[in-house]
Formats: sequence, structure tokens, C-alpha cells
Amino acid sequence: MTVLSSITVMVSGAVLMSTGWMHAAQPYFFADSVAKYEILPNWIVEPASWVFPAYCIVIGAALVFRLTPFVVQVLATLTFGLFVVFQAKVLILGESISCGCFGFGSKSVSLFSLSIPVVLLIANAWVLRCSVPKHESSTERTKLN
Repeated sequence: MTVLSSITVMVSGAVLMSTGWMHAAQPYFFADSVAKYEILPNWIVEPASWVFPAYCIVIGAALVFRLTPFVVQVLATLTFGLFVVFQAKVLILGESISCGCFGFGSKSVSLFSLSIPVVLLIANAWVLRCSVPKHESSTERTKLN
């Protein structure tokens, strides 16, 4: 793993853990934020607002401690992808709601708030791409035989 990959993994893990802790500390505010995005059905908003912070903390810690790195990297990349989709939806529809990204008092969704998960999504996708094992091609195998 390169230094840049390690930094990406550590930053991503720290971001996921901090957002998870902030949401866990303010579950009702987080539930309100999730509901305002209008992406999940109402009946699942409250359970999701309890489970998702724990998920972020676990995935973030697993990134930092490099536990099952490939699987965790996939989950982190998908999580940042969800953040991008949710915030992009708000911007496209011209809605003005709190980002809810880092707990109570978060600013409204903006291009700046969208840029953070976009950068983390791209960086994590790059780390994933670099961590996929390279397979030898069939022509290389034939040359060896």
C-alpha cells in the first residue's frame, strides 16, 4: 500500500468514525435530517438513524485498523457514493435542507458540502482499484507453457 493510499484510508476512516459518533450522540436530529432527504420510507427512517451511525463507526474503525481491507474498502466507497447521491439530489431539486453530515448545526447542502464525499468517493475508488489483484493474461500463461 502506498503512502497516498494509507492516508486516504486513514482520512476516510476518521471521517466515517467522526460522523458516526456525532450522529449517535444526536439520534433524533439525525433522524430528522434523514427524513428531510425524503429518500427512505418514513417507517424506516428511525431504525436507519440508529443503525447507520454504528455502521459508520464500525466501517471507519475497520478502515483505520485494516480489518478485512478489501471488503471494508468496498463498503466505505459505497457509503461515500450514497452521500454523493443524497446531496446531489437535494442540489438538483433546489431544496434547502441541512446537510446533517456532522451533526447538529451542519450547514445547508451546498457544492462545498457535496465536494467532500465526491473527493472521498474518488479517492476510495482509486484505493480499491489499486488493491484489486492483477491477474496474468491468457497470452502470458501461454508463453510460460
